[in-house]
Amino acid sequence: MKTILSQITKRGDSILNPLGELVEESLNSLKELNISKNFLNDDDLTDFGDILGQYTEVEKINLSSNRDLTKKSIIELLENVKSLSEITVTCTSVKSMSEIEHCPAAKEKIKL
Repeated sequence: MKTILSQITKRGDSILNPLGELVEESLNSLKELNISKNFLNDDDLTDFGDILGQYTEVEKINLSSNRDLTKKSIIELLENVKSLSEITVTCTSVKSMSEIEHCPAAKEKIKL
């Protein structure tokens, strides 16, 4: 975890721009993300995937135990987040690799 101990603004400056830069820098360094057991559904993952694809280079994501996630949003996540090399989907609605066989790229990256 990165801790910042220095002053990022001067008196009278807006904190929003420097704070935004720090958040963006932190997101850019994100490589693994565990969001298991968060009651995510397809709409949540689609919205979140758009953000991840735009602002991160995340390589691994754990979506386990988000039972309402379907293959639709999981494959969409793979398409939007090009940096992903592994997605763990244990205890989602995806129960077998045959459900995603129409998407060869997904088969290599999805872990049940």
